Amino acid sequence: MSELAIRAVGVWKAFGSRAALQGLNLEVPKGEICGLLGPNGAGKTTTLRTILGCLRPNRGTVEALGLDCWSQSPALRKKLGYCSADVRFYPWLTARKALEIASACRRHDVLGQGLKLAKRLDLDPNLGAGRMSRGNLQKVGLVVALASKPELLVLDEPSSGLDPLVQETFADLIKEAQDRDGTTVLISSHTFSEVARLCRTVVVVKAGRVVAGEPLDAFRARAGRRVVLTFATPPQGDLPEGLQVDDRTDGVWRGRWLGETGPLLAWCADKNLLDLEISAPLLDDAFLDFYR
Repeated sequence: MSELAIRAVGVWKAFGSRAALQGLNLEVPKGEICGLLGPNGAGKTTTLRTILGCLRPNRGTVEALGLDCWSQSPALRKKLGYCSADVRFYPWLTARKALEIASACRRHDVLGQGLKLAKRLDLDPNLGAGRMSRGNLQKVGLVVALASKPELLVLDEPSSGLDPLVQETFADLIKEAQDRDGTTVLISSHTFSEVARLCRTVVVVKAGRVVAGEPLDAFRARAGRRVVLTFATPPQGDLPEGLQVDDRTDGVWRGRWLGETGPLLAWCADKNLLDLEISAPLLDDAFLDFYR
């Protein structure tokens, strides 16, 4: 078994009478890019904050890079990079100054690497935060998180506020960090498209518990596809296993196909088919199935 970068066992965390985490178990191997999926309120941010050492679990243990996330948090934070979904800075702070402060805190220079990242993200390093758009503030947070080349990178809704072109550049930076430095990346999100763009494994959280965890390819293989079949004469008899028809109007069938497309094409071969439309795998629908 691969050495683990993150290991959480039986973690409970309550805020008053509300339990945000209820026996959460999580394992992330070193060098993995893992997506933590779930709707708002599922416990994703609380999970991240326990890993960062900002919250102490009521019960259970959380370790990262072989260190206890609460009792050894000062040592752990030297190896971490983090960016939140709602980055905020003093109005006078520039990206350059933020990198200088990060260099002083870490006791090694991250300015040079940070300025290279700022250029990749088309970020002016001398612009004050008070004059920045939300997207540019997010870029500063990402630059500071990545500049130290951390062993573990923790990201909470990282592409929030970024335009599509910048999101692609950001995805490239994450994959480069993993390929070049072996960085482990944990990304929290409530949208599957963001996770599908970046991650290789997926963990689904519901009501403070992990309800699924598997490689993205396995998740993708189980996802259905929307299909539209147009017949000259609608066929009679049983449908092939995997075809769910929701509407049949004037010879046009609309529904969902589960599985590989080969068996569907074979079934259609002698059915007076005029046209066939098949979508890409419905990853968002597969994700939602865990909540139904």
